[in-house]
Amino acid sequence: FNMRFSNEPSAQTSTFETEINFTQNKQFIFTANFDLQFSKSKLRIIGDNGYYKFPEDYWGIGNDTKESDKVNYDAQRLELDNSFLYLIAPNLFAGIRQRYHQIELKETIPKTDLPPAGEVIHASGVGPRLLIDNRDNILNATKGLYISFGHLWFITQLGSDHNFSRTDGDIRFYKTIHRGGVLAFQSVISLSKNDPPFRMLPLLGSESMMRGYYQGRYRAESFGALQAEYRLNI
Repeated sequence: FNMRFSNEPSAQTSTFETEINFTQNKQFIFTANFDLQFSKSKLRIIGDNGYYKFPEDYWGIGNDTKESDKVNYDAQRLELDNSFLYLIAPNLFAGIRQRYHQIELKETIPKTDLPPAGEVIHASGVGPRLLIDNRDNILNATKGLYISFGHLWFITQLGSDHNFSRTDGDIRFYKTIHRGGVLAFQSVISLSKNDPPFRMLPLLGSESMMRGYYQGRYRAESFGALQAEYRLNI
């Protein structure tokens, strides 16, 4: 869904996307992702949330894992990632980011560092987030800059099994080079400390970053990536 909550010409379009999958093997995925802008785009709520009862592949931790290391595990997990931001200067938002993660494996996978079946892992964190966003269109930008930086403290007082931290940065740049042609650049970095849970480590690969790699094909405490696209309106 794409919508506007203000008639102001400068107000950006808000987006809400939900997805429900149910398979014949009784696997289930439910997600709700959104970027909602209220009060003439002064208040912004960004979310990436989901419940998953679905198998995943796992190769281990580090950048030297081999294809022969791959195992498949079945788990159910809940992931909540929401930011509440307020406009403090032109195109500059500041606020709080919250993230919660819970996962439980349905079977024990021998000869791996995966947790045993029945052990529920919890991670709950909160921290500051800064966002610079002057893109002309958040759905399909043709020019502008997007810079997001945030830090999260996961602590036992919030429900985490142990204390750890994570820092995430995301820089995107868009430039129209001719009518209907856009160059898009993106660089991301994620740094974590103090032994995060295996599913909370920075993961390489997804439908949006480093496409072509299975999400989690490589995972480690630090991750950086750079990608570029040429987009042509046909």
